[in-house]
Amino acid sequence: MSREKAKPPEYAAELKLSAVQRVLGGESVRAVAQELGIRRKRLYVWKDRYAELGEAGLAHGGAEGRASQRRRRPQRKRKTVIST
Repeated sequence: MSREKAKPPEYAAELKLSAVQRVLGGESVRAVAQELGIRRKRLYVWKDRYAELGEAGLAHGGAEGRASQRRRRPQRKRKTVIST
């Protein structure tokens, strides 16, 4: 039996946009997240994506989140050793 990571639930872009707009309008992240039954961290990610990419950042399959960007490591240049 293999263990697979559970996929996080997917939320409609309209819900994300509505939540972000409420926060930008002055409601607390805590209150909005609690009402929607989501973690505050997720709402902060949506808010950051919206600030960076606008509504396109909230679309499903759109921009990548911070976590996936962190997982990518820049390629290092390998040193070439020449022996004589």
